[in-house]
Amino acid sequence: MLPSHSFYNAIASEYKTYCESSRINDCLEKDVALVESCRPKSILEFGVGDGRFARAYIQRNKSVIYVGVDNSEEMILQARD
Repeated sequence: MLPSHSFYNAIASEYKTYCESSRINDCLEKDVALVESCRPKSILEFGVGDGRFARAYIQRNKSVIYVGVDNSEEMILQARD
């Protein structure tokens, strides 16, 4: 079995397609609304992946301080794009 960073580095290029085809993105709006209801001034997200949540949240909450961490270098590159 691959360590998680190796696994996610290997699938990073296909991850966006997976999220769309598996409909995992369907719950993104509810996730953002749930966190918004807490009115955080800052967010620390572990396992940021390709940055789906971060993009959605920051677009609507520009003043929040957001830090995302991931152990996959390839996923971090996608999240930065």
